[in-house]
Amino acid sequence: MSIAIPHREANGRPKRPTRTQEERNTMSVAMKQPHRAGARVPEHEWRCELFGRLILDKHWGFDADGRRLKYGPSERWDAGNKFKREYHAWQRAKASRRAWENEVAPPSNSGGLTEDERRAKEIKAANDAIERYGKTVEVFASQPARVFEAGTYVILDPQPEDWSPGHTTIESTYDALWALAEYYAR
Repeated sequence: MSIAIPHREANGRPKRPTRTQEERNTMSVAMKQPHRAGARVPEHEWRCELFGRLILDKHWGFDADGRRLKYGPSERWDAGNKFKREYHAWQRAKASRRAWENEVAPPSNSGGLTEDERRAKEIKAANDAIERYGKTVEVFASQPARVFEAGTYVILDPQPEDWSPGHTTIESTYDALWALAEYYAR
């Protein structure tokens, strides 16, 4: 014999009150918003970065007739993000090199490696990150200095959404993203 308590579910948890029509209408308004309904268009996340907003707002990747160029918006977005990841890996590698030079106490052994093997693996990874970033920066060697400066300023530094760069910075960022997309396409 089971006793049913009206304010509890069969498993004993308290019952949730049913939604009124007004609550359902309120929720339906919220669910009509694309970012809440699960309709994730890639352009939504591009707006979180300044170079993503420039790609979208300036229609980079398309010519005047609307035809897609060799490196369209997605290639430029990917190139900017890859450059950002390589820059951050380079920063971590430089910091870890300073730590090795200062002989910081080693972390606990992991993965069954000896201390020397672990350190050699970390040094190799750091050297690879430094080398990758160095090769990426060489892309800008044939460009004017303002392209590298604008590219790093716009791609690497977080800028507020209402900030608008100058015309020269926008042109230089266009060139930087084009050069990076071309480099990563190889």
